[in-house]
Amino acid sequence: MDSHSGTNRARVLGYNTDEIRMDPQKKLYFRSHLRSRWINLFKKNIGNPKRILVHRADEIGDMVLTLPALRTLLQQFPNSEIVVWAKTTALSLLEGEPGIYQRISEGLQPEGHFDLMVDFRESEKSLAFAQKSRIRYRLNRGSIRMKNRKTGHPHEIETNFQVIAPLLTDSKLNSAPLIVPPRKQDQADLFLQRLAIEKFGIIHIGAGKLLKRWSLDGFRSLAELMQQKYGWDVVFVGAEGDRKHVEKIQSQLNFTTFSFIGEGDLLAYAGLCMRCEVMVGNDSGPMHLASNLEIPCVALFGPSERKVFGPVSVNTKVIHHELECNPCDEVHCITPEFPCIARITLAEIEAAMDDLMAKKA
Repeated sequence: MDSHSGTNRARVLGYNTDEIRMDPQKKLYFRSHLRSRWINLFKKNIGNPKRILVHRADEIGDMVLTLPALRTLLQQFPNSEIVVWAKTTALSLLEGEPGIYQRISEGLQPEGHFDLMVDFRESEKSLAFAQKSRIRYRLNRGSIRMKNRKTGHPHEIETNFQVIAPLLTDSKLNSAPLIVPPRKQDQADLFLQRLAIEKFGIIHIGAGKLLKRWSLDGFRSLAELMQQKYGWDVVFVGAEGDRKHVEKIQSQLNFTTFSFIGEGDLLAYAGLCMRCEVMVGNDSGPMHLASNLEIPCVALFGPSERKVFGPVSVNTKVIHHELECNPCDEVHCITPEFPCIARITLAEIEAAMDDLMAKKA
């Protein structure tokens, strides 16, 4: 959509065209909102769509928070061909989910006609697809974010629910934990058996942004605490890019720890979580996945907006020193000498683990 046609369409739909001049993210939301309004013009409902395209252009944790709405959509339209279009890593989480007709990587292009498109997180690519494809009806996250901008944004799970609410006859979300196929659980079990690991804690040191990462020294002290106080083995998890940092921590410890890096995919990691005593990690996909599985979890939050993107499980303890500058862009810190994530102490994590262990006993 060029600026001229976008302005004309905004006028037709009754919007102040000054709203188009905004920051890039809000502008994308606004364009997405206009696209849906234009596609849905004079249409009251979608009926029973034969083919549905679900799009989510985000990371692992975002897909975890989308899962309740996706499952609810699958239940609402059990006879529809539902195609999920997302990043490859996020798609891998859906391997065990029944009812999904096809999974398409974000790098590819969906084919064929779709009666309904649900865009849980729009991108330039999904907006272009919506513009050139003959979609009968479209719902999108940007419209909900615009609607909520004055009253405040609810939790992301609720936002995703609001996206699909016009389609639903039952207002109850399906919040069951992620389905982990037995073969993925077996993969985790083989790893534990091979290394004779019994009771263990999981540590995830990575995160998408540097300001979301607690210190390596802190994680080293946490590993010592898990081994000395609780008598657990310690298993580090993460992506390949985390390997060198994990190895640095391991070299500074005087006892043996283990690494699951390179041992399995996300669902195998989920199987590992199902066997652990506790998982401690930064605000990241692996943390959200562990929390979704309802295992004891300690989440270390920094610059993110916890009330919107935080875990919701009663078995998850969130440690967050929320400053006046929260939320920020997660890249530029106004207190770089002492960022919010660095204010988390080992004592706070220990207290959180004690609470979770007492609850588990």
